[in-house]
Amino acid sequence: MSTLERRLHVLIDQERHARLTEESKRTGRSVGDIVRSAIDLHFDEERDQARRAAAARSWPSCSKRPS
Repeated sequence: MSTLERRLHVLIDQERHARLTEESKRTGRSVGDIVRSAIDLHFDEERDQARRAAAARSWPSCSKRPS
């Protein structure tokens, strides 16, 4: 894990705060750790979607059928 160097101040509503707090209590992880994991997951999914889209564009069209 990299050294934590940047601080981020984010305002959230009460419902999100409650969900984060509950998850923190349930798992024993800090709220900050849960938020960092959620950020990583979001960007991993975006990267994977971009890779799948690029792979789909590189394949020949499946809708073309021989006559």
